Amino acid sequence: MGLIINQGKHHDQPEFVPIDEKDVQMVIEKVELHPQLPSTLKVTFRILAGANKNRVVFDNISYDPASPVAWKYLNLRKSAGVPYSEEEPAQLDIGVLLTSQLVVADLATRNYTAKDGTAKKAQGITYKEKPANTTINLGDSDMVEFPDETVADGDLPFDSAVENGDDSAVKQKSPVEPDELPEEITDDDWD
Repeated sequence: MGLIINQGKHHDQPEFVPIDEKDVQMVIEKVELHPQLPSTLKVTFRILAGANKNRVVFDNISYDPASPVAWKYLNLRKSAGVPYSEEEPAQLDIGVLLTSQLVVADLATRNYTAKDGTAKKAQGITYKEKPANTTINLGDSDMVEFPDETVADGDLPFDSAVENGDDSAVKQKSPVEPDELPEEITDDDWD
């Protein structure tokens, strides 16, 4: 059987218009592997305040250390308050580390030429380091305050202590302990 959907009625949709704004406050909603680009994350952000509140923006970020744009991965980590450390294990759960983190970035239009030669626009994102004790104004919502320090070692999704330089001692932490799992999950548990 095929994939049957109820697509509704599509009306004329406005053309994609990139956001041009400085110091945009966003939360990382989702981090996933890009389906077509190797060693690349597809990161989904939701804007928390301002004229574009609740608008979603995406960024593709290479995490390959040999990539000429690896600096962008490092800048995202720093902006999210979880800066990269050479003492980290090579493998870690980046989704656990970045999802729900708050970031500040400058958004701008990035012009490029598509493979077919047509001029296109994309959303450019420049991540910024958050000053200590930064408060994000969510308008009618609650205020969100950034801590004045980055994530503590014990809060990382992996054990960062490496005994005698042996990386095999590094173990990834489980986001939920087995005894904390509910006995049964019902439809009411899913929003």
